[in-house]
Amino acid sequence: MRQPDILILTAHYGSGHTKVSEALEIELRAAGVAKVAVVDFFDMTAPLLNRIVKSVHRETTKKAPELYGLFYRGMEAAKASARG
Repeated sequence: MRQPDILILTAHYGSGHTKVSEALEIELRAAGVAKVAVVDFFDMTAPLLNRIVKSVHRETTKKAPELYGLFYRGMEAAKASARG
Protein backbone atom coordinates (compact mmCIF):
# COMPACT_ATOMS: atom_id res chain seq x y z
CA MET A 1 0.00 0.00 0.00
CA ARG A 2 1.26 3.48 -0.87
CA GLN A 3 2.20 5.77 2.03
CA PRO A 4 0.23 9.03 2.20
CA ASP A 5 1.78 12.39 1.46
CA ILE A 6 1.19 14.66 4.45
CA LEU A 7 1.04 18.43 4.51
CA ILE A 8 1.17 20.12 7.92
CA LEU A 9 -0.17 23.67 7.79
CA THR A 10 1.07 25.91 10.55
CA ALA A 11 1.59 29.53 11.48
CA HIS A 12 4.91 30.45 12.99
CA TYR A 13 3.56 32.78 15.66
CA GLY A 14 5.54 31.91 18.74
CA SER A 15 7.33 28.69 19.49
CA GLY A 16 4.21 26.67 20.34
CA HIS A 17 3.02 26.33 16.75
CA THR A 18 6.54 25.69 15.50
CA LYS A 19 7.33 23.01 18.09
CA VAL A 20 4.07 21.15 17.47
CA SER A 21 4.55 21.11 13.70
CA GLU A 22 8.17 19.96 14.11
CA ALA A 23 7.13 17.19 16.53
CA LEU A 24 4.42 15.99 14.14
CA GLU A 25 6.89 15.90 11.27
CA ILE A 26 9.44 13.93 13.32
CA GLU A 27 6.85 11.41 14.51
CA LEU A 28 5.40 10.92 11.04
CA ARG A 29 8.85 10.35 9.54
CA ALA A 30 9.67 7.91 12.35
CA ALA A 31 6.46 6.05 11.49
CA GLY A 32 7.70 5.64 7.93
CA VAL A 33 5.91 8.46 6.15
CA ALA A 34 8.40 9.58 3.51
CA LYS A 35 6.68 12.70 2.21
CA VAL A 36 5.96 15.20 4.97
CA ALA A 37 5.97 18.95 4.39
CA VAL A 38 5.52 21.70 6.97
CA VAL A 39 4.24 24.95 5.48
CA ASP A 40 3.55 28.30 7.11
CA PHE A 41 0.14 28.80 5.54
CA PHE A 42 -0.07 32.52 6.29
CA ASP A 43 3.39 33.23 4.93
CA MET A 44 2.47 31.37 1.76
CA THR A 45 -0.91 33.01 1.20
CA ALA A 46 -0.47 36.54 2.57
CA PRO A 47 3.23 37.29 3.14
CA LEU A 48 2.85 41.03 3.81
CA LEU A 49 -0.03 40.55 6.26
CA ASN A 50 1.90 37.69 7.85
CA ARG A 51 4.94 39.93 8.49
CA ILE A 52 2.72 42.62 10.02
CA VAL A 53 0.85 40.19 12.29
CA LYS A 54 4.10 38.49 13.37
CA SER A 55 5.60 41.86 14.22
CA VAL A 56 2.54 42.91 16.24
CA HIS A 57 2.50 39.53 18.01
CA ARG A 58 6.20 39.72 18.86
CA GLU A 59 6.02 43.29 20.13
CA THR A 60 2.83 42.70 22.12
CA THR A 61 4.19 39.63 23.89
CA LYS A 62 7.47 41.43 24.60
CA LYS A 63 6.21 44.88 25.64
CA ALA A 64 2.69 44.21 26.90
CA PRO A 65 2.41 40.56 27.96
CA GLU A 66 -0.65 41.30 30.10
CA LEU A 67 -2.46 42.62 27.01
CA TYR A 68 -1.51 39.49 25.11
CA GLY A 69 -2.70 37.35 28.03
CA LEU A 70 -6.03 39.18 28.08
CA PHE A 71 -6.48 38.60 24.34
CA TYR A 72 -5.49 34.93 24.66
CA ARG A 73 -7.89 34.28 27.53
CA GLY A 74 -10.65 36.07 25.62
CA MET A 75 -10.07 33.84 22.58
CA GLU A 76 -10.13 30.72 24.76
CA ALA A 77 -13.40 31.85 26.37
CA ALA A 78 -14.91 32.52 22.94
CA LYS A 79 -13.93 29.02 21.75
CA ALA A 80 -15.41 27.43 24.87
CA SER A 81 -18.61 29.41 24.41
CA ALA A 82 -18.86 28.35 20.75
CA ARG A 83 -18.54 24.70 21.75
CA GLY A 84 -21.50 25.09 24.08
